[in-house]
Amino acid sequence: MSDRHSMDEVHNRIRYFLFLCLLVFIIITGRLLWLQIFQSSHFQRLVLNQRIQQRQVDSDRGKILDREGRNLAVNTSAPTIVALPEKIDDPASAAEKLAEVLSADRRKLESRISGGSQLVYLERQVSNDIYSQVEDLNLEGISSIEEPKRIYPSGDLAGQILGFTGIDNFGLEGLEYAYNSILSGNPGLEIREMDALGDNIPLEIENQNNIDGDQGKNIHLTIDETLQYFAENELKRARENYNASGGTIIAMDPENGDLLALANSPDFNPNNFQDFSSEKMRNRAISDNFEPGSVFKVFTASLFLEYGYYDMQDKLYDPGSIKVNDAEINCWSADGHGTQSFVEIFANSCNPGFVQMGLSMDPENLIEGLERFNFGKNTGIGLPGESSGKLRPDHYSEVEQATMSFGHGLSVTPLQLITAAGAIANDGIIKKPRLVRGISSSTLNEEDIAELQSERIRKAISPDTAKKVRDLMIEAVEEGTGQEAKMEGLSVGGKTGTSRHYGDEDTYDTSFLALVPGDDPELAVLVVLRDIEGKEDEDFYASENAVPVFKNLISNALLERDLLAGNDDPDPDEYDKSTEKFEIGNYRGLNARNISRTLRRKGLNVKLIGEGETVKGQRPLSGAEVNSGSTLKLFLDDAKLENRKVMVPDFRGLETGEAENLARLYGFYLNGSVSGEISYQSPPPGERQEIFDSITIE
Repeated sequence: MSDRHSMDEVHNRIRYFLFLCLLVFIIITGRLLWLQIFQSSHFQRLVLNQRIQQRQVDSDRGKILDREGRNLAVNTSAPTIVALPEKIDDPASAAEKLAEVLSADRRKLESRISGGSQLVYLERQVSNDIYSQVEDLNLEGISSIEEPKRIYPSGDLAGQILGFTGIDNFGLEGLEYAYNSILSGNPGLEIREMDALGDNIPLEIENQNNIDGDQGKNIHLTIDETLQYFAENELKRARENYNASGGTIIAMDPENGDLLALANSPDFNPNNFQDFSSEKMRNRAISDNFEPGSVFKVFTASLFLEYGYYDMQDKLYDPGSIKVNDAEINCWSADGHGTQSFVEIFANSCNPGFVQMGLSMDPENLIEGLERFNFGKNTGIGLPGESSGKLRPDHYSEVEQATMSFGHGLSVTPLQLITAAGAIANDGIIKKPRLVRGISSSTLNEEDIAELQSERIRKAISPDTAKKVRDLMIEAVEEGTGQEAKMEGLSVGGKTGTSRHYGDEDTYDTSFLALVPGDDPELAVLVVLRDIEGKEDEDFYASENAVPVFKNLISNALLERDLLAGNDDPDPDEYDKSTEKFEIGNYRGLNARNISRTLRRKGLNVKLIGEGETVKGQRPLSGAEVNSGSTLKLFLDDAKLENRKVMVPDFRGLETGEAENLARLYGFYLNGSVSGEISYQSPPPGERQEIFDSITIE
């Protein structure tokens, strides 16, 4: 019995065990069925997510271009040195070798590349030389990736306008900062499926769910690169010649407020912004206030006329000085000017005369009138750091009103001055200064540019008053303190300004405000020179420093605007007036009268320069292809070819054949030949070079 009982117990245990096994099997099978049938899509997503990697794809940053489409800020790429610590067997040895090449601390490098599996950035955007040295080390786990980098092809040109970007291509200063959201666009998203080793799996998912980013848009400026170059160059020369600490030149089209040049000195190169102090990065044209001095008489004279306090022929007496309360205000002419008309008071820049007129005016009319010229307010140019100046004095009295009439006791920025001058040139209407002409997509098609319209700020004075003030400015240049600004063949209206620093009687700021041409202005120009040190009988008056700077700028840079009589620069557009082509021959050594008659019959305009019978030079040169109606200049026996300079055109981006024809049109020879587009030239575009010289291209 006992044996049978034992066998039953064994069988029961076996049955119990089998039941448990069956139960476990049913549970597992059920769970598997549940997972396979009802949860399969969920786990497929989990597995896929482990293999899927998402990577942000930065959009290309938009370009910044000048008004003619010339590149001022563009993109390139630069190598960044990175490390994968898990692949580095000997961090100490690798760090020692890298430290020497990267000029980095060995211990810090070793710490960064020891352990961990994440990618480590060691040195971002290195030079090609450093990249090559790292490559030569051939270190396991050390490699490089390409990162976008912003470059400025013209170096320090317009540096304070453009600003710069940081290491992550985010705008930090200037237009790069102000228009960062437009320039940078929106990043995209790249989705990849990877295997366990990190290699890409080219399956059907690839590229299907990628999210395209929005490319950055291009900014088209009103700035003319050539005019900007000349303005900056004149400021550099002025600092050397007149011992000035710095200065500003602004050139504006008063009709629409377009800023054609906005130059500051000292300047900086945004390609190497880390090497420059914030002092050099500051855009003095918009951020630095100064006491304008007599150049401000343009605006107070406008108000005396506008409000009817005085007319052009009203007369006042200048004894040489005038006392206001306890303050004595002197004329620059110690003996005074005696009895003068309003016109003469302005032309002679007579302070006592302006004091008398200023004190006769209602104080609120004076302040409100100046506010209508936008003094004491931002211009709204859209750049960071703009100052509004200071118009209303802390303690208003007769003395403040008297000194304000001739530009003392208040502060303005150069941009405020040139903006207000636009009203004088533009029949009383002030236009908001415009630095950005338009915005375009990355295609750079001219028709794609979304033009930003010029904006009217307000009407400051009547057209009649504006005309009278233009006449006053012309008189100041023709007969008054601005006579040094006279230019043959060009009407100039202008006003000089000289202000002494308070507490430092030997330091001055000087300025010259000009309208060109004076009777029908197409251009307003302001020159400001800062901190000129001078004593009696030294060159500290504006007529002796700011005015020559203006004349150099006009003479060297504005010829291309055809403002000067006898313009020597060719107009390339002239050669597109007709579809009938004509190839220029070699006319040197021929009789000038005979060949000119022949060429005129063929449809060319011929201009003979100099006296004599024989052609000794010509422009365009032999081989140039022009259209019927183009102008050919023939230089005769006694024509002076020396120092006859024209502006070097921009050959960059042209094929050699195109460049050769352009060079012949300007009267230059090309030295060199390239396959494809020209990337380099010397001298650079915008410089003035003697005709018949050679231009090197690469």
